[in-house]
Amino acid sequence: MRGLWMLIHLVAAIVWIGGMVFAVGCLRPAAAVLAPADRLAMMSRVITRFLDFVAIAVIGLWASGLGLFADTPFELVPVTWWVMVAIAVAMTAVFLVLRLRLLPALHRAREAKDAAAAAAVLGRMHRLVVANLVLGLLTAAQIKLF
Repeated sequence: MRGLWMLIHLVAAIVWIGGMVFAVGCLRPAAAVLAPADRLAMMSRVITRFLDFVAIAVIGLWASGLGLFADTPFELVPVTWWVMVAIAVAMTAVFLVLRLRLLPALHRAREAKDAAAAAAVLGRMHRLVVANLVLGLLTAAQIKLF
């Protein structure tokens, strides 16, 4: 069962961290050349889909992480796993703010055709995604490959 937990954990982490790298490094810079209305429409749709994928990844990460803990005697749990748990709590909290607070605010601004409000929300979302990307990379750094 340990192998399945590790696979789920790895795939979920790749989806989440890889998606954030794509969003910050590729999507946002490329979207800057679009007209504001087009940029808002595209970013709103992409972010919505991405956060849906992240929701699945978060569930997979927590389930597999708990599965790995359950398969490991308490005294053999590495300190790095506890660091990962602490970072996971913070990353999950940031995700919940993005998904439950800022995404609806973005949709409301888009529906109201309030470009300034939408841009402000996108700016807050960007800062939180960058913060979560840093936390995700710190989490990955906890892994001992050899």
